[in-house]
Amino acid sequence: MQYVFLVFLLLLPVAGGADERPTQGLIYNTKEMSSITYHCDLIRDGLLKCGFVQTAIRKKAKEEGLANILKRARDEC
Repeated sequence: MQYVFLVFLLLLPVAGGADERPTQGLIYNTKEMSSITYHCDLIRDGLLKCGFVQTAIRKKAKEEGLANILKRARDEC
């Protein structure tokens, strides 16, 4: 749901004209240690093509608990 709002927010300036379109940026998450970077290209008037990359920072796992963490991650897939 956050991403739908983000895409909508990025498309709003396009209605005002091509000069006001988003090009690239960084958005921080206020509740988690993560961020999204984006880069947008104007395909034609009113249409953007954007790429998003999410980055998250997590606590380093202790060696003795790593096997359990990996098993849980594999089970979720």
